[in-house]
Amino acid sequence: MRDWKLVLLAVEQSFILVTRNARHFARELAKLEIHLGAVFLTGPNHRMRPAGQVALFTIALDEIGSEEPINQVIEVVASGTVGARLRRYEMVARVPP
Repeated sequence: MRDWKLVLLAVEQSFILVTRNARHFARELAKLEIHLGAVFLTGPNHRMRPAGQVALFTIALDEIGSEEPINQVIEVVASGTVGARLRRYEMVARVPP
């Protein structure tokens, strides 16, 4: 399924998008005026093991807590063999006045 179709499905179904493909999905999310948020899990290489993905996702869930990331991205980046960097930022289309 194409990236833009997955984004539309997430919006239609009120899902938070979770992906390891931040670059492509960021482009699609940036076109939207509203979305329920996204979680980007990234690492130093493309061969992150499932246990590493689960660890990063757990960090993202802790960050989300009870505050939904509406129009936000939670990005968790694995940094080497130990630890991770976390960023939470807004991502929406800029609507002309």
